Amino acid sequence: MVLELRDRAAQFGAGGALPTGSGPAPADPLSDATVALQQLGYKPAEAARLARDAFNEGDEVATVIRKALQSARR
Repeated sequence: MVLELRDRAAQFGAGGALPTGSGPAPADPLSDATVALQQLGYKPAEAARLARDAFNEGDEVATVIRKALQSARR
């Protein structure tokens, strides 16, 4: 097992490609913004509504969060 891991580590260190299926998932600004709003203390349903109302196609996560927080202040 150690030998296998050593060989894989050498591949990564030499610029080898990551195995298929690993790596970060595609960014989903709406989901990420919803989670961030929940971390700020909003209930899941309210966070989802705020994020959904603030989201426009092409927005980055920070933009969605900022717009959601601004609409929550009103």
